[in-house]
Amino acid sequence: MALDLMPVSTEAPRCSEFARSIGVLPPGSGLFLERVILVAVPLPWPKPALKHEMLAPLSPLVAGSVVISRLFAMEPNSARSDVEVYERSGATTEVHRWQLAETDDLTSAITAIAGCPIGSLGALPLAKVACPTVSPTFLVCTQGSHDSCCGTSGVALADEIEATRPDFVVRRVSHTGGHRFSPTFLSFPEGRMWAFADIELVDRIGAGTVSSHDVSNHARGWWGAKVGPTQVAECAVRAERAGVAFTEPHVEPIEGNDGTLASHFRVTSDETSWDVHVRVKRAIPSIACETAGGLPAKPGREFAWSIERT
Repeated sequence: MALDLMPVSTEAPRCSEFARSIGVLPPGSGLFLERVILVAVPLPWPKPALKHEMLAPLSPLVAGSVVISRLFAMEPNSARSDVEVYERSGATTEVHRWQLAETDDLTSAITAIAGCPIGSLGALPLAKVACPTVSPTFLVCTQGSHDSCCGTSGVALADEIEATRPDFVVRRVSHTGGHRFSPTFLSFPEGRMWAFADIELVDRIGAGTVSSHDVSNHARGWWGAKVGPTQVAECAVRAERAGVAFTEPHVEPIEGNDGTLASHFRVTSDETSWDVHVRVKRAIPSIACETAGGLPAKPGREFAWSIERT
């Protein structure tokens, strides 16, 4: 671990403020998923949220799904949906929302969802909540019981979006990982995770006008690419195509190793290909939030890349 980057013992910074101060770049740190499953759970949430009595029996069902899925708590919302699923479908997202009657069994509903093949959720015999289009949607990590960064800056951003952007959908969700990047969220329909977000970035995402700088400095990863160098390679090409409508990329490893040295990928989108070489730029610490000297800290990696159109 890069001990020279650690805060001194007399300091106890918030993890997201510290990450900003050392200029951490987020590409490669997103989630790799086919489905996100949200269940409405009243506050307060424990740490971890999946220990909540409503979620504890559901977590192993989702973990055992043949579809790569992740379960989150969400705060009850104005749509009055009890369960929401965001499913990757090429370059976009299918959204399904359900209300459960008092007699419905949440465990039975999640069992059915977890066992449902990709593209088949619409056939489930559950009471759906209408969602004809995928409006710009932001799943913002706001779980203060897990980390004060998300409980402050995450909540503040969710408040601002809800108060000033009525055409956008906001869901306040449990820990998504990477609270050092707070405010952090997963945006749809593209399915991309973002770091160090503000309302201006939200607007550019919603309008489809993100810049190359936005992708390089704020994008954590697209949920259709594996975590680490593969996500970095996809982000590199997305940065080249910033402002262009997103199309599903094909990321092919050409050569590489365990990710500690350079890795070579060919990324193809809209019949155009790029060669991307990914390398570890530096070792970085992921500190504990608001503890003396940031301890205990976990080792992490920051990536860099070079890119050439073929």
